[in-house]
Amino acid sequence: MPRTAVTNRLAVRNQLYSVESKATTQYIKSGVSFAVSTTPFSFGIWARPNLISGLPTIISQTNGTGLGRAWLYFTGTAWKLTTVLGGTAVLGTRVLNNNQWYFFGVSVDPIVKTMDFYVGGNNSFTHDIAVTGMTIEPADGEIWLLENKGLSANFQGLATEYRMFTNRVFTEQEWSNYYFNNSFDKTGLRQELLFSEGTGNSVADTSVNATTASIINTANWSSATFSKNRTTAGIRTLATNRLTV
Repeated sequence: MPRTAVTNRLAVRNQLYSVESKATTQYIKSGVSFAVSTTPFSFGIWARPNLISGLPTIISQTNGTGLGRAWLYFTGTAWKLTTVLGGTAVLGTRVLNNNQWYFFGVSVDPIVKTMDFYVGGNNSFTHDIAVTGMTIEPADGEIWLLENKGLSANFQGLATEYRMFTNRVFTEQEWSNYYFNNSFDKTGLRQELLFSEGTGNSVADTSVNATTASIINTANWSSATFSKNRTTAGIRTLATNRLTV
């Protein structure tokens, strides 16, 4: 039976969060903050965009005592990865498709002034953005998922398995192992959100730091399944929880 379109819906499936309308602002406050101009960091997240509209943001930082930026968002006539983390918009080259799962791995070293963005999808892994010599403006505000700091560019689609590492810069080989094999060293793991609760508006951090994240706006949970390309064996299907509004 064809799927009926639903608006104003927020969904979290065991490691899965979905926003399918921009009519209401629904996003995640991670509860984590740090100074990006002095702290090397890396983060990985899975996402499946559903709609090209505006500048949908997957991860951003609020100002704090400096100027927060959109770290990972999409722009252009075709979906392309974009960041303004270094103060100037940098556009990737890989064209992304609606309703397809992608893995995004990001490594930033403000000390040596490098920034690298990787994209995996359909068993294809690419180094999409490489920047050297950039300067990151001081900011130490809270990190948000699926929204920008101005509450004006929320991501429409699905996202899952978010991990933030601080004082660690992943290499291309490490991100490749993460994407193809779900294999990684947890050294420096600052936050790990898997969305396996099945109820409520809090998301447990399964790292040793246990920094609980908050889902903004009321949500209801139900069961669901999803698939995503993540290994050379093909599509992995998971039975999971789902959160809807």
